[in-house]
Amino acid sequence: MIEGKFRTRVDENAFGNTTPCIIGLMEKQVVEGTQIEIPDVLLARLISLGEAYQLPVISRIDLYDDISLSNVQCEGLLHELDFIFQILNDDLLKKHLSKMKELANKCIDAKGKYRLLVAGN
Repeated sequence: MIEGKFRTRVDENAFGNTTPCIIGLMEKQVVEGTQIEIPDVLLARLISLGEAYQLPVISRIDLYDDISLSNVQCEGLLHELDFIFQILNDDLLKKHLSKMKELANKCIDAKGKYRLLVAGN
């Protein structure tokens, strides 16, 4: 349990007024049932980690624009997310990134049928 002034930074209830960003599998549009939401502040956190650790795929994600990743790029994304899981002590971000990892794995398993969309706000 996090104590002190900044405890709300890891409390999901504190992000009720943020704008959600969308992550999902897409063909020509987002495939029904694959869409998840991540609060923009958590996506910003991920992007900052990608830039700080020079992670090439995560660094390409833009909080204010959309990016779609191929199955090959999703393989790189998974390696980068695995690295972040090893160094990060943020259960809230890990919770959302676990869902992102599931979608990246589905994209890889689809062998090019889908792309992984990360839609900024």
